[in-house]
Amino acid sequence: MKIFKRKLKKKSKMILSILAISSLGIASILITTNKKGTEENKIIEVKDISTQEVVTELDKLQATVNKEIIGFFTFEQNTNHDTKTLPVILTEGDYYMTHDAFGNKDGCGAVFIDKKEVSDESNNIIVYGHSSLKKDCNFTFFKSYKEKTYFNQNEFFTYTNENNETKKYQILFMSMIDLESSEGAYLDWYNSYFHSTDEFIEVLNKTSEYAVTDKRGFTLNEDDNILTLVTCDMSKKDARFVLFAKEV
Repeated sequence: MKIFKRKLKKKSKMILSILAISSLGIASILITTNKKGTEENKIIEVKDISTQEVVTELDKLQATVNKEIIGFFTFEQNTNHDTKTLPVILTEGDYYMTHDAFGNKDGCGAVFIDKKEVSDESNNIIVYGHSSLKKDCNFTFFKSYKEKTYFNQNEFFTYTNENNETKKYQILFMSMIDLESSEGAYLDWYNSYFHSTDEFIEVLNKTSEYAVTDKRGFTLNEDDNILTLVTCDMSKKDARFVLFAKEV
C-alpha cells in the first residue's frame, strides 16, 4: 500500500476549465492529549519545527500513543495567521468518527483514511474529517474557503509522512455536494480508483460545476497525486464539502 504514491494511467495532459489562487508554507505544532480518569495530561510540543523534528515526534506518537497515525497535514492559514496541524489516521471501521487521534472520546473525531478504500492501485485518496456549526472540529475551517479572499490567500497545505517526506498540495476547488439529490449522490468523486486520466478529469469537471470557491486552470497527468478531503456542510441535512487538491 503506497499512501499518496499513486499514478494515473494513460499519458495524457488535459486541462480543467478552472481559474486562479496564490501561495503559503509551514509553522509550529502543539498537540495535547487528555486522558480521562487521570490527573496527568500527555503533552507533546514541537515549536518552530523542521521536517525532521516532525518525523521524530511522529515516531514517538506511533510508538507511545497511536500506531495508526501515518502523518500530518499542515494548513497554514495566512488570513488569520494561524496554523492547523492535523494527525492523519489510516484505519478500518468508524472508531475515529467519535474518537480523536489519541483515543479520547470526542465528537469531533479524527482525520482519517479508510484502509478499505486504498490499495496500490488507488489513484484517488479520500480523507475524512468532521466539521461543526459550534465547535472547532478538524475540518470546520473548510467553510472559510467559500470566501473568495480566504480561498485566494490559503491556497496550499502540506502532508508529512513517517518517511520524512513532505509534499505540498494546492487546492484546486471545493464543491458542495447535496447527497439527497440524485445528481449529487452519483458524481463518482468518492471512487478510489479511476481507469484513466481522462476518466478522472471527467469526474472533476462534473464536480466542479458544484464549486463554492473560485476555480483555477490546471493540468492532470499520469504521475499526479490528487487528494479528496471530505467533511459535512452543516448548513444542509445531508451535504458535503469536497475539497480537491493536487501535489505541486
